[in-house]
Amino acid sequence: TPPNASNATAVPFPPVTPPNASNATAVPFPPLTPPTAPPTAAPSTPNMALVLHSHSGAVVQAVAGSVSDGEGDYANNINQAVTVRGINCLLTFTSFSVEAGSNCRFDALHIEAEGGASRTLCGENKPEPIQLTGDAFTVRLVTDHSVTRSGFELTFACEGTSGPAPVGLSLREDAGRVVPALSGIIDDGYSPVYENNLDESVTVIGRDCLLEFPSFDVENHGSCDFDVVTIAVDGEVQERMCGSGPKAPVQLTGGSFTVRLVTDGSVVRPGFSIAFTCEAQTAFGTLAAMHKHTASL
Repeated sequence: TPPNASNATAVPFPPVTPPNASNATAVPFPPLTPPTAPPTAAPSTPNMALVLHSHSGAVVQAVAGSVSDGEGDYANNINQAVTVRGINCLLTFTSFSVEAGSNCRFDALHIEAEGGASRTLCGENKPEPIQLTGDAFTVRLVTDHSVTRSGFELTFACEGTSGPAPVGLSLREDAGRVVPALSGIIDDGYSPVYENNLDESVTVIGRDCLLEFPSFDVENHGSCDFDVVTIAVDGEVQERMCGSGPKAPVQLTGGSFTVRLVTDGSVVRPGFSIAFTCEAQTAFGTLAAMHKHTASL
């Protein structure tokens, strides 16, 4: 591997050489490897600081922020990426040092743009600013098995954000659904009151969500043993709620949450609505966590 390459090279999106290859034979681009744990939630807008080794797999909405590989030299044998849902973004590099090679076949930073040409970068010189068109872009760092560098940092500024619209979910109509979302409303779906003998739930795939309660009226009991709304994060119950009147917002930490309504055989009330906003969609949820609520709530 030539350690002294000194020029940043921009070439069409290339194939990637497997880490253990002993020659420069090209192979198809590898799939993104999920992190060993669910991705750490990305910070909130408007100035989002994304770090590949912490946030790999995250899909976020933002109009401005930064992306970097993190402090110190990057590691060998990595394939890490984040996606920003932003419209027509300008990328400006503040630092850049990625092992160079012919066609960037050793280590490479890939800028993958929706609606525009992708870029592959390596070397020691800072690339010129990149104006992207389209509704989203992905920054991906792929490295081989030897030689590391200090990596990169870039800032981005977009004209606006893109992505999924807020969702509306009702337990009556959507019971059992698992839905990726950044924001929306969940309610019981019954009018004027919910029914007896219910056990209905919905799961939202979104990281670090804030829950607010525009309305809440569920049969009261000191331990919520009659009717109860439970909130579970990644399959573990964190809140049991009943009664009527204002509820304090609940900040969740995790990659998914489940809202479940269980009622007994008597006394019904008007029910509830929950407004939620999440910091990021979860790209790699654990299937076990998503379904664990059926046994644990």
